[in-house]
Amino acid sequence: MAKSILYSGHGSSSAPSVGKSLTRYFHCGDSGLIVEITETYLKVPYYSTGTFSNLYIRVITNSFDGDDGNIVFKLRVNSADPSSGPLINIPAATTGEFEDTTNTVSISSGDYINYCMVTPSSILPSPTITFRVMNVSFDVSSNTIVRHVAVDSFSENSVTRYTALAGPYSGDGTEVNRQFNMKASGTLKNLYLYVTSNTAVSSTDFRIRKNAANGNSLITVATLTTGAFEDVTNTDSIAVDDDANYSVTYNSASGSIIFSTLASEFVTTTGEFHSICNGSSYTLSGFIVRYATIGGGGTSHISNQTHARGENNSDEKSIASLYTYVSANTSNNTPNYISVNQEAVIVVQIIIPTTTTGSFEWTGDVTFYPNLDYNYAMQCAAAGKSMTFTIWGIKLQLFQQTFFDHHQHVDKHEEALAY
Repeated sequence: MAKSILYSGHGSSSAPSVGKSLTRYFHCGDSGLIVEITETYLKVPYYSTGTFSNLYIRVITNSFDGDDGNIVFKLRVNSADPSSGPLINIPAATTGEFEDTTNTVSISSGDYINYCMVTPSSILPSPTITFRVMNVSFDVSSNTIVRHVAVDSFSENSVTRYTALAGPYSGDGTEVNRQFNMKASGTLKNLYLYVTSNTAVSSTDFRIRKNAANGNSLITVATLTTGAFEDVTNTDSIAVDDDANYSVTYNSASGSIIFSTLASEFVTTTGEFHSICNGSSYTLSGFIVRYATIGGGGTSHISNQTHARGENNSDEKSIASLYTYVSANTSNNTPNYISVNQEAVIVVQIIIPTTTTGSFEWTGDVTFYPNLDYNYAMQCAAAGKSMTFTIWGIKLQLFQQTFFDHHQHVDKHEEALAY
């Protein structure tokens, strides 16, 4: 069995929220985190038999009254609640981390998966629950699989745009801003798309791109058609250091096409997998440190590091690479950096030289233990200056959990700080 963790996160300044007496849905994958009323828009097919476990959520605020009852967060399979879970009951007026470490559900190839939250009625006029991190473990019988999901979109005409494999759709005209440097060899396959509206008068092409060239995977959506589309025939082999992303070619001179989901599976035999973040304009302005969740991305930064932190307490994991692309940088002071923090301590770091742009990378091998939280941190070191990160992410591999208190071992990682 080969396990991965599917990280969903939200990095914008306002956390997603759900009010009283509502049922809302979310993507399940390495993805951005958006709230949707219609389940069909967000459910994603998985094409390998496997088992989901260790459902997790971090709740930021919860203003439901203590007598209102529980908020239910659960995994859904084919638009139904599995009898075995996984499921989390979040008590009203409570915040923090919640995880189902007991229940699992097995799926078959072609099953559709998504998250769901159901809130109770309330004696209060407008209570809400807000959250930033959702994740779950996915264990398959062979290989290691991650569903990378680009979420939400806007439409343009007569142009080709680029977006990262995972996170919020960016619609960037500069491809290098959205390319992720893959650090594990494998195969991208099973391209999937859900179109929610389409008034475009010409077709629209959705592709996997590799090294700034068209890959084999392609979905062409005809004018005025909506719904689910997929390419389960073509595949794209990925070697270490290949750059990968999606492209969307809007052939129409008028009208619009909006999609909620653009997804692909990354399959590897090495046990390694990626978590990718995409920020449409992730700019740090002034001498400031801000934080981002593992998985997702957004348009602005989180000022409270605790709100960005998340974990899935299943196994030890090794982080073997950190990659980022900086598209703009006027900072003339040091240190400018992006890091991965464990329990608010920097354990992996890339120092970005003053006024320098382009791709930056750290490689090594740092162990992250179960039951410890981690997140990204980014710093611009110059007052009155700015830096823009367009994409970042890590390569991970999971290992069997060991049986001792890992909290006492946080300090040992400081020796692995990389510059």
